[in-house]
Amino acid sequence: SDDDADTCDDCSNGQYDTSNDGDDFDCDGTCDDGDDTVGGEITLSFSNATETTIDIDYNLSSCQGISGFQFHVDGVDLISADADLEVSSANNNVVAFSFTGAQLDSGSGSLASLLFFGDLDGATIGLSNVVIGSSGGGQITVYGPGDAAIVACTNFDGDDLCDIDVD
Repeated sequence: SDDDADTCDDCSNGQYDTSNDGDDFDCDGTCDDGDDTVGGEITLSFSNATETTIDIDYNLSSCQGISGFQFHVDGVDLISADADLEVSSANNNVVAFSFTGAQLDSGSGSLASLLFFGDLDGATIGLSNVVIGSSGGGQITVYGPGDAAIVACTNFDGDDLCDIDVD
């Protein structure tokens, strides 16, 4: 039976008990057996865009923190990435985790900051293949961030090179 309508059998622990009828890994009030997002849910957004930088912010709905993430950056040529975890980036791919078990807290915060080459025509930046892992080892369901506009770089001397990259 499921008298409390939380998608879990009220006798899953061996006795009838609606207050103890299944694990809820992400603390969202839905037991794991009936939860489509067992690892929690995270919404990503871009902020503070400049000619060559942008921040990725997060809002994590879970009692579990973020233990690592990876994604591909689309639309710009990535130089580097920075986060409060150990970060590696190459070929527009970013991977972050901690050798010591550090994590990013649940709630809201900064996931990463990206540095990339400017573009004379401006650009549209996006992320693909985003995977975020919780401190408990589960995959977090990701929403966003969508695309963001990057303004064209300055080229005061007209040499077809971004002033901020080369001059």
